[in-house]
Amino acid sequence: MAAMPEQAARLADFFELRLIKVCQKVDQEMPEIECQVVMCPKILELAEHVVKVRDPAASWLTLGLDGGGSFLKVVLSVISGKLEHSGHMTQKRRPNEGSKHNEFDVKRIVIIGTVKDIPETHNNLHELLKALGLNKIDFSYAVDLKVANMLTSLQSHSFGHPCTWCEASPPFDKEGK
Repeated sequence: MAAMPEQAARLADFFELRLIKVCQKVDQEMPEIECQVVMCPKILELAEHVVKVRDPAASWLTLGLDGGGSFLKVVLSVISGKLEHSGHMTQKRRPNEGSKHNEFDVKRIVIIGTVKDIPETHNNLHELLKALGLNKIDFSYAVDLKVANMLTSLQSHSFGHPCTWCEASPPFDKEGK
């Protein structure tokens, strides 16, 4: 455990505290407020650092977004070039050499943005991603269906067109596109 403070000190230069405008749920209303976000504005530099420390053969970045535990989080996974990549983004889930954790283990991801006590909404995700400046890097998303719908500006899964990948609609008795 002695290595943790040392690792934290090396990563501290990549992060800063900023204010962003988000919507916070109060009763049934969603007023806009300014909220503190801990974020990494130097994502590419952080990814290069993680690659250098972990595996120089790493080939792509995956971002995960999720709410839970009273935090809205964006996390970064640096995926090794040694993993097999199929059209469905499935990889062998085995540890890298020299590590007991696989590429997708919670102990291998890096939180690059987090906000406390805000709901997981389209607007809040958009503001967090905009603050991170993700248009500067190439990456793929790893998200749940709710977040996928938010990222593509679709309604929730209880509405008429709930699928991120097709145009089917309830009662699902006809084939969708």
